[in-house]
Amino acid sequence: MTDRPGTRTLATRGAGTLVLTYLALGVAHGTYIPFGTVVLSDRGIEPALIGLIIAAGAAFSALAAPVFGHLGDVVIGRRGVIVLAAGVSAVAYLVFGAIALPLVAATAIIVANTAGATLAPTLDAIAVVVARGAGRIGFAGMRALLSLAFGISAIAAGIAYRSTGYGAAPFVVAVLLAGLTLVAFLLPETPREPAAVAGARRRGGSAAEAFSVQPRLPLALLTFGLGIVALYAVFTYLPLRIAELGGGSTDVALAAGLEAFAEVPGFVVAGWLASRVGIRALFSASALLMAACAAIIALLADPALMVGMRLFTGAAYAGITVATVLALGALLPASLQATGQGLWLVTVSVVAVLLGVAGGPLYQVAGAPALFLLTGSLTALAALLGLRVLPGRHPR
Repeated sequence: MTDRPGTRTLATRGAGTLVLTYLALGVAHGTYIPFGTVVLSDRGIEPALIGLIIAAGAAFSALAAPVFGHLGDVVIGRRGVIVLAAGVSAVAYLVFGAIALPLVAATAIIVANTAGATLAPTLDAIAVVVARGAGRIGFAGMRALLSLAFGISAIAAGIAYRSTGYGAAPFVVAVLLAGLTLVAFLLPETPREPAAVAGARRRGGSAAEAFSVQPRLPLALLTFGLGIVALYAVFTYLPLRIAELGGGSTDVALAAGLEAFAEVPGFVVAGWLASRVGIRALFSASALLMAACAAIIALLADPALMVGMRLFTGAAYAGITVATVLALGALLPASLQATGQGLWLVTVSVVAVLLGVAGGPLYQVAGAPALFLLTGSLTALAALLGLRVLPGRHPR
């Protein structure tokens, strides 16, 4: 895979704005995402129905992700996708907060989740190209800032919601996402290669082009999906488990905050490890760590110990994320990175759908330990697949 001549200049010009955008996204999402399931539960919704709402949002994300990827690589550019998605998500959160009718609220949160889910992957698609001119650790360092901002924001929001209740959460995130749309206008637009654009249009879209140029892509996406099953199970259902065992909003916020803080050095170390031991070794080690964390969490009954375990899940998340983004960077050309990240989002969405449809009822019937043990086993399988499927190194 080769880079365009302007990549190094683009890296110098765009790194500062990328840092600001990652920080803005981390602050915005930190005010709501850690509390999403608890906000729905606070409105009287049962875990099984919460799972269905999450599954519906994930299903729409899976359908929308290739569209956003095509828009970013072929039509309006990656910067335009971020502006569009942040704006739509902001409006949807406002509607969710303002209108209590169940059908309207559920539709609004599904729209917010669908649009918001594309923000980080599209930013990553810009960063993995921009940072290539400054070294691969440049991307990992920038990505770490999102986690830092997310952690600080989550803890601050948890303390605030203890006084205000969770009703303020949708309005806070809406205002912050509106601010993000303004910041996004300053992002650099990564170059689009005419040949890749023509191929994407000729073959029925950029997703078809990506599968055409990289036959290993389907198996790689399956490996990535299994690798985050346990991670998403813990992220989605651990707040409910903590609340079930007597924890409050500050415990939920601290769990999210500790994980995010662990991600900060985790991303930096993962970027360093990827250049030393390779992508597949980084992915497999991180997946094994996440599988072990899920198994331990399944055996715990103390909210404080569960909160502490998020330090280790944060490190695992950082390793899996860096390995995934760099693997897609190695498997696909620079002109198809938004599409690659969109296909990764499809994979994440399918995992979320399955966790919503099957995970919620499993939680309700068999309990959280069974859910965490099952998903941990699938992530352990991904660690083995990664050794055979993923590339060893990112091309220089």
